[in-house]
Amino acid sequence: MADVIDFSNRTLRTPIERTDLYQRAYTLAQEIHKATLDFPEVEQRELGDDVRRAVRAVCTHLVEGFEKQKKASPSFYVEVDILTMVAIDVARKVDFMLRYCRDLGYIDVGRCDRWCEGYGAILHQLQEINEATQEV
Repeated sequence: MADVIDFSNRTLRTPIERTDLYQRAYTLAQEIHKATLDFPEVEQRELGDDVRRAVRAVCTHLVEGFEKQKKASPSFYVEVDILTMVAIDVARKVDFMLRYCRDLGYIDVGRCDRWCEGYGAILHQLQEINEATQEV
């Protein structure tokens, strides 16, 4: 993430929405959202809704965390750190939920593996951001 975020002067060289991290999370969120609409009817309202909220949350926490820099907030690092930690927790939750849906037979193994791999990469990038905020 060093090529995107410069913590030394509290700037994001690229708007968060145009970063690889955000784009990957957004694309996966859309794919997974659409897939949950094929769950059995009762699961669309329960499990599907939980999955949809979780996959959206990764993107929303990134946007919220980096919104502070636009306002030159002195709490920039704290906000990024807190919201990145929340996004890390949510990404781990998504991984669990996808595997749970797979084991229930609602998503196939191939898609589950691809999505979990994608969230693994997202989790790695989020952890890099979190580590970078600790060093500042």
